[in-house]
Amino acid sequence: MRVFQRQGKAPPDDPARIQTRSTPFYAMWDSVVESGGFIGMSSAFILKALADEKLATAKLYSIEWSEECEQGALIPNELRSASGGFVPMRGKVEDFLKGDQLPRSIDMFLHDSSHSYRHMLWEFRQFWPRLSDGGLLVSHDVQMNAAFPEFVTKTYAHDKKTGRRDEQRTSHYEWGRWGYIGFAVKKNRSAS
Repeated sequence: MRVFQRQGKAPPDDPARIQTRSTPFYAMWDSVVESGGFIGMSSAFILKALADEKLATAKLYSIEWSEECEQGALIPNELRSASGGFVPMRGKVEDFLKGDQLPRSIDMFLHDSSHSYRHMLWEFRQFWPRLSDGGLLVSHDVQMNAAFPEFVTKTYAHDKKTGRRDEQRTSHYEWGRWGYIGFAVKKNRSAS
């Protein structure tokens, strides 16, 4: 397990010390979008993984609507400043999409903003088409409503004759849930 510190030599039980295990990312990843970035817990882990994989040009677009939080406060300075990879965006996801201020093609989307059924499903539907082949849709708090399983169900295609999954037309490679976290790996039909 790799360990880094926010400031100086923090003791192991100090909250300023963050432990992370770097998730292997595809070498071509360069755009990650997260909604509900808040104080930056997820942002710090994502930026650490990008740094560990030496993806110097990768960007994390972190959207936070609340004016009442210090956006990205938990992100260590060395990750915040590394190649300008952290792009804090204050406002509503809807406005950034309407204003075309987010990349059209992304490699990962992390939902952690409003956990209402309607908003979660809306975000999944907005960002799924933007994901590249092998891109990852991740959602926090999938246990709060049926938005995630309903969305994943819609990514399946079935053979009308047999009723079984049609791998050629299904738009994901894999999906799952681990505790409160849901994920789906995007498959572009042209890649199958």
